[in-house]
Parts: sequence; structure tokens; C-alpha cells
Amino acid sequence: MKAIVSTKYGPPYVLYFKESKKPALKDAQVLKTNNEIERLKLAKSNLRNDLIDRVIMSRVYQVMKGRVDKDIVLIRDKLSELQHEVSPFNIYIQKEVPTLESLLEYYRMSEFLKII
Repeated sequence: MKAIVSTKYGPPYVLYFKESKKPALKDAQVLKTNNEIERLKLAKSNLRNDLIDRVIMSRVYQVMKGRVDKDIVLIRDKLSELQHEVSPFNIYIQKEVPTLESLLEYYRMSEFLKII
């Protein structure tokens, strides 16, 4: 993957292309997490079947279903974090763009004050 890099402040010609490693998505972890979600969904389905067959009482079903639902939510959050891994470029943009916007507003104000 190619990236545009700037190592010093200056005009556009100080920018250059640099070969960089493509960010690796943790495919094995994503697959493992998806499998875990499917396993928990199956467990929830089995609990429902046990309740229907009167193998377990409704109170026990509610407690166990609550635990499974909580685990599913936690694992889905983990999966979401794995899939939306933040790159160093995104971190840089999140830090610098608000600063640049503030700087732009400052320059606009200074131009406005020059007119007055």
C-alpha cells in the first residue's frame, strides 16, 4: 500500500510516496468471534426448547437467557472493535483537523479585524 508522507513543513513538493504495510485485519479473531456468537445463539435456542419441553422452569430460563444475552452483547462489541480498528492516519486526522479548523477560524477573524 502506498501512502503520502511529509517529514517536514513546506510546499507540496516536500510530500512523497512511501510504501507501507497494509493494516492487517485480525481475520482469525474475527472468525473466532463470529463462531462464538453463533454458539451463543444456539445455546439461547436450546434454552428456549428446554423451556418449551418443560425441562427447565421459567425462572431458570430467564436467568440463563439473561446471561447468554449479556455475553452476546459483549462479544458483538468486541467484534465491532475488531472490525473498526483505528489506523494511525485516522488518529492523526481526529487530532489535527479540529486544530486546523480552529486555525482557519482564527485567520478568518484576523481578516475580519483588518477590514474594521
